[in-house]
Amino acid sequence: VKELEDYYISRYGNDVYAIYGMSMGGIITAQLWQNKRLKVDKIIMESSPLMSSGKFMSKMLTNTYLMLTHKTQQRDKKVVEQAVGSIISRDKLDVFLEMMDNMSDVTIINYLKAVGKYKLPNNIDTLNTNVYYYYGTRINEMLAKKTARYLKKY
Repeated sequence: VKELEDYYISRYGNDVYAIYGMSMGGIITAQLWQNKRLKVDKIIMESSPLMSSGKFMSKMLTNTYLMLTHKTQQRDKKVVEQAVGSIISRDKLDVFLEMMDNMSDVTIINYLKAVGKYKLPNNIDTLNTNVYYYYGTRINEMLAKKTARYLKKY
């Protein structure tokens, strides 16, 4: 996050109209917001896990992500078609499939462990920042709704 901040500030200054983050990108967005080095007008997050998910939810998400990754690597037609339009456009499908082919179980497990432990602090100043949180992915819907309720206090 510090490298992103340094890069942006060196080229554009401290003012930012909006930052968007989805999933783990939302954690990066939240960290940029929390650091207060940038003056951000709008924070937009989608299905971002901003509170710890607990062991049960982490285990469930890990199993789901592993299963979907394996089926994508096997080119399961149903899983690949569900990905098109929901997380990737058809014109970028080849790049997505290449990325998934190189995704290891260890990477998925480590990613979900880190995401499952993150919690947005309670002391973030929101006077000058509008926060928008969207959810709707079926896989993460329970956690995303819980996170959206948590964010209402901001």
